[in-house]
Amino acid sequence: MEQDHGHIMCQKFLPKIKFGENIWGDASCKRNPSDAFGPHGVDLIQREDGLIQFGVVNHFPFESIEFFELTQDADNWLMTWRGCVTAPEENYFNDLSLKRDGSFYVTHMYERDITVNEWLSAALFKYSTGYVLKWDKGNFSKVSGSDGGQPNGMAASLKGF
Repeated sequence: MEQDHGHIMCQKFLPKIKFGENIWGDASCKRNPSDAFGPHGVDLIQREDGLIQFGVVNHFPFESIEFFELTQDADNWLMTWRGCVTAPEENYFNDLSLKRDGSFYVTHMYERDITVNEWLSAALFKYSTGYVLKWDKGNFSKVSGSDGGQPNGMAASLKGF
């Protein structure tokens, strides 16, 4: 980012992606480097170990959270894949919020097999279709009291929920 008279100006860049070891995700989550990505919600945080972690909800070829280490050399930004976490079969993720310790929160909007009519009805009448999950470096657990109508974007403070 650059500053111009006190305003922040963002620059668009296309990072180079390389694949490293799955050291931040779940060991059972496997990704073929030739697979395409279907990115959605993202977050960026400086981890407790000082590394910069970029996380993204991914919808293709399977529902997952993908982790990248973001680094910069003299000329380029580089994203090194550092692992993934596969979503439980019943969950359809939308957005995430990373924590410095490697855990994260993620929104589950609605069931994967929701029909268009059910989706429109939920949008119109605002009934509960989803909730927030926490992944604690191995297991997902539902966050108590997080039920809501199509939970979407989210942010957690560094102190958590």
